[in-house]
Amino acid sequence: MNRLSPTIPSAGVNHPWIGNVALPPLDRRKFVRVQFAQLPTATRNALSATPRPTNVKLQINVDATTSSGPYYPDIVRFEN
Repeated sequence: MNRLSPTIPSAGVNHPWIGNVALPPLDRRKFVRVQFAQLPTATRNALSATPRPTNVKLQINVDATTSSGPYYPDIVRFEN
């Protein structure tokens, strides 16, 4: 299982758990969409606040025994 956790310092959001997602062996020649469940309310509120946060850090934790990297995140979106 692999985990993604956002940090938004200006809003006091520090690594909330947003779920795990399995990453099966992936074709290295293709981009693959990975979706996590739902963001916690505090994280959603911080991302939609005015003014928008200017510093958002994403931490990706992968299981080194079952996942093969490297991973290259591209077009990160937070959707309702």
